Amino acid sequence: MNKAPFELAKRYILVLNNTRYRDPQDEFPPFQLNYFVAYIRHNSTLQYHINMLTEDLITLGLCLPASCSTNNISFILKRIFRDRVLLINDLYSVDLNLIQVKNLKDDHQWLLSGAIPFICFALVLTFVMMISGTIYDIFIYQIYLKTETVSKLTPAYIMMIGLAQLSSAWYDKNSQFYVEERPHETCAKYWWRNVLYIHNLFGYKTMCLSWSWYLSNDMQFYIIGLALLILSTVYFYVAVVILSTILIASVILSGYISYIYEYVPTLDELYRLLDVLYYPPWIRIGPYIIGMITGYVTRRFNKKIALKRNIVILCWTLGAACNILVLFGLYKKQISVLSAAIYVALNRTVWAIGIAWIVIMCFTEHGDIVKKLLSCKIWIPLSRLTYCAYLLNPFIIHSIRSHSETSAHFELLSIVSTRTIKTPTSTN
Repeated sequence: MNKAPFELAKRYILVLNNTRYRDPQDEFPPFQLNYFVAYIRHNSTLQYHINMLTEDLITLGLCLPASCSTNNISFILKRIFRDRVLLINDLYSVDLNLIQVKNLKDDHQWLLSGAIPFICFALVLTFVMMISGTIYDIFIYQIYLKTETVSKLTPAYIMMIGLAQLSSAWYDKNSQFYVEERPHETCAKYWWRNVLYIHNLFGYKTMCLSWSWYLSNDMQFYIIGLALLILSTVYFYVAVVILSTILIASVILSGYISYIYEYVPTLDELYRLLDVLYYPPWIRIGPYIIGMITGYVTRRFNKKIALKRNIVILCWTLGAACNILVLFGLYKKQISVLSAAIYVALNRTVWAIGIAWIVIMCFTEHGDIVKKLLSCKIWIPLSRLTYCAYLLNPFIIHSIRSHSETSAHFELLSIVSTRTIKTPTSTN
């Protein structure tokens, strides 16, 4: 605690200061204080609850003598909540359940626990290797290199896992906010799922770096697509049948799951069904298959698709209509379960069809101004940053929120700034 008095001009101290004590040190208690935080779940019969993470969470700050332990405070609070001593219990018909009491005094002992020392060593080693490798690449290797190299996903991914685990462990000891996602616990147990690119097959609560779920999807789709491409070199039509079957099955299965779970496209329902309707690869593979078909078409015809102007205009209109329909098809959230199931079944594939048309038209010299805009060289350096931005942005948002001293309020400026940072990580 900072006990240094706030510096003021002496004339204001003598004339306007109304403190009981002339010695500022007397304003503080004669014993050491610590700041504790208690996390409490509430369940009021007078409130409509929605299925949102931490919606029913209360954060209670307590300034208490340092001699108090978290066990002592937990025992007292549980007794108070059980006996319904507080006026709020009867006033709002609310039951309170203690989750955790945390002492925010950082003694840095957590740095010596578990895998933290190893993670710190690995991060420092990786950073040194990255700097030395970059210097070598710029001044030596690039002189002899004629072809463009392809960056790998896994090294940056593993480094991000280590950073997230280290940061989460620190904020768990020092932040007053309760965070639902806890990488220092989940990544310590389940990091191998991320390395194998299978963590999207498990539940959200056991997921390490939940925002990286699409990397696992993408890797699984790549393996499936590669197998089908190899098969198509010998049995082309068999590969086509398998690809079409997977696409149709994905559409039907998405709609069926949405229907049996009675899903409606609201935010709380989306959180409720993350594990069955958002993360699984069988829900997401449709757009990837459309992309494979698009690649085959552009390769097969090799810029030789000749279309009349009227046909081009019609197809551009239909392609744009696909994207507009997906974007604004849910302007009313409270729709029937059947309508929601149809939308869930088709929206991602229809969106991919609209994007595929843009790619085909630009590749076959029918893109005009759209091709010029998308082919602008200014996008090249930005495109090389998207992967790391995808990994880092949620981590930065989480760190800023955990490090702040006030809660986040939903207002225009905060929403715009958060969405601006988070946009590269968002996937429909």
